[in-house]
Amino acid sequence: MTKSKIEWTDEVWNPTVGCRRVSEGCRNCYAERMAKRLAAMGREEYQGLLTEGGRWNGMVRTLEDRLNAPSKWKKPRRVFVDSMSDLFHEDVPDDFIWRVFETIFRGNRRHTYIILTKRPERMQDWFQKNQSRFWHYKTNLYPNPCIWLGVSVENQRTAEERIPYLLRTQAPVRIVSCEPLLGPVDLTNIQYRDEWHWDALRGYQWKDAHADWQAGTAKINWVIAGGESGPGARPMHSDWVRSLRDQCVDAGVSFFFKQWGEYNEHGKRVGKQAAGRILDGRIWDEYPQVAGMN
Repeated sequence: MTKSKIEWTDEVWNPTVGCRRVSEGCRNCYAERMAKRLAAMGREEYQGLLTEGGRWNGMVRTLEDRLNAPSKWKKPRRVFVDSMSDLFHEDVPDDFIWRVFETIFRGNRRHTYIILTKRPERMQDWFQKNQSRFWHYKTNLYPNPCIWLGVSVENQRTAEERIPYLLRTQAPVRIVSCEPLLGPVDLTNIQYRDEWHWDALRGYQWKDAHADWQAGTAKINWVIAGGESGPGARPMHSDWVRSLRDQCVDAGVSFFFKQWGEYNEHGKRVGKQAAGRILDGRIWDEYPQVAGMN
């Protein structure tokens, strides 16, 4: 494990490595590029995970020797779980996922664990199936304040495909990571199966255009947004990220702007470093307070 360069986390913890592309947000996957480099350096855990063209081949590898890494970190920190994979990938065994959470509960709750997935249907199903196992930890039941769950989305379609599953999964903090942001996303009107709609930032839902809004549903507590970087990067329109920022400000939800990416706010390709992460004169690096379960 190493200190992370990802702006919103302190550390990465990869008990699994390897993945499979599932949507357009995966086209220029930074983890793929890193895995290719590490495999070329001879790192054994990355051998056999990529095609000849350097893309994920769908294989995942569970790494037993990394399970206890958080116990070595004495100072509390934010930990991004599986930056080089997806913990809820269909080929990660259920029992191995449970062992990851066992590591967290057995003396490592001083850290905050941030888990993002593009497979929220399996995440919801896994927690439902394993709910009774958490009872063995008595007062340390899931959802625990140290476990933050989220989905990665890149446009409105993937937001509407993934966010409803997240809202149905218990968590003290729910996250939507819009990176790479490839199109506009309206989190105040998430449509589900042509029937239900959610204002995912305020915790309201309605069934059709004529129904009264109903309060008290689950909501999003943190939104991360960022443009794409690296070879083949696609530009992020400044209106898309400003819209997300404004939605969060209006709803009182924490907003974190990670980066413009390869293109600056004017659409000119200047490189990630030159483009920076200033939005309308300031750095947006808000973090959520741990929310109550609902």
